[in-house]
Amino acid sequence: MIDFFLQQLLFFSAIALTLIGPGFFVLSAAFHRKITNFEKIVFAIPISFTLSTLILLAIFYCGFTLDRITVFCTLLSTNIILWMFAYFKRTQQKKEKPEKNKSLFTKKKHLLIFLLLSLLMIAIKGTYLTNTIFPTSTDLGHHMFWVQKIVDTGEIPIYEKTIVSANDEKNASTSSASFTGLSKIPDFIIGEHVILAAISLLSTLSVVSAFPSLVLFIIHLSAIYGLFFLAQKLCKNTPFGAQAALWCFALIGPLYAISGAQAKFVSGGVVGNIFGNMLIVSALYFLYCALTQKSRSAFGIFILLVTGVIYTHHLSTFILGYILVALLITFLILNVKSISKEHKVWLNLIFSPLNLAILMGSIITMLFIHTPSYLNPETISS
Repeated sequence: MIDFFLQQLLFFSAIALTLIGPGFFVLSAAFHRKITNFEKIVFAIPISFTLSTLILLAIFYCGFTLDRITVFCTLLSTNIILWMFAYFKRTQQKKEKPEKNKSLFTKKKHLLIFLLLSLLMIAIKGTYLTNTIFPTSTDLGHHMFWVQKIVDTGEIPIYEKTIVSANDEKNASTSSASFTGLSKIPDFIIGEHVILAAISLLSTLSVVSAFPSLVLFIIHLSAIYGLFFLAQKLCKNTPFGAQAALWCFALIGPLYAISGAQAKFVSGGVVGNIFGNMLIVSALYFLYCALTQKSRSAFGIFILLVTGVIYTHHLSTFILGYILVALLITFLILNVKSISKEHKVWLNLIFSPLNLAILMGSIITMLFIHTPSYLNPETISS
């Protein structure tokens, strides 16, 4: 019994260090009382996911092995530094005019509906997971192979596969075969594996256990709640804003939970899609905040999350790219007359010291430290 509780404590501590702490402290520093605590928890997950992945990548390429002690010390130090930064920012904000804490809903009935929908969604998904807590799809098994490789070696893997060809191609089924070389695997990207390897190392849990599906479940819920908050922002200035956000949540949460696609994803379907969905929604949320609130902090987080998408899932990267291009074209069409004024807002958001540092850091990391496998020239040419 003691071992069980100790294992649970280690698991949730690993989740806190990797998926909650860094992002929560960043949001506390950047927004403090401008968003609700629930929003901070929801969006802390994608921010923490991206920060933890990039920091552990940087640590590895600085010559450190990704073992349990290195990962623990790195992430603990990251959390402490970000907490100190958030504390410093709060002390500065106390000197300014105090702001009231934001509330999730202005009416209690809307909050009650939201809680009931949340319970229904988690009950449906949780019931499904009780029978399929171990992977029901080969995709999760493929990814866990690479996660285990990081855990065993402490190194970032090189995604390659062995090519074996028949000596007699005309009679391939009966012919002997021989090794002909190695080929890059563009479908596997490091962002899908580092965070799971870190949790496995910190919690001491095996990848052949319930923890990968539980982590994906947390990521999945973060994406759904993130979409709800995005809908709430988009409909904020309409008379039916709260109702529209709740309808969106009801459709994507409890109702869509019954569908086969979501059920499969929760139990380890397309792992990259689960991460990618969360990062896309979060990136669009902070882009909206940046443009509507003229917030440099929100735009910096947007750049960080775009980097996270690039390092996690190639299809999600293309989808986000298409969305951003479509939004830019629509924006230019609707604001032809005021474009000379609007471009100053964009320049003001981009050309801040912190945002330029984040942008340049992302570019340097992709070009010189670790290029995602699908952007590798050899992979593109093949």
